[in-house]
Amino acid sequence: MRLIDADEFKRKLAAISNELSKSATKANALIDLIDLIDIQPTEYDVDKVVEQLKDRENYLLKEFVFAEKAEEVKEKTLDRINEIDGIIEIVKAGGVNE
Repeated sequence: MRLIDADEFKRKLAAISNELSKSATKANALIDLIDLIDIQPTEYDVDKVVEQLKDRENYLLKEFVFAEKAEEVKEKTLDRINEIDGIIEIVKAGGVNE
């Protein structure tokens, strides 16, 4: 499965539908297809993923604060926190292929 820009796909279908308006059956079939796209579940909710990553980041921050003086543990925890910030930026970008 892959993610697509459903809004852009629907715009293109609508343009085709306008061209086919002479044939009501074909135009109606495309309109039905546009409606079908709208009712499909979203496979990727950026806000939900970011929320989960921030929850993990908060957990790691607490782990860092309450860690004993073991510098190695603190360094690893900080590295993981910084990785999460980078991952959030990737997720927000949405992986768009141009």
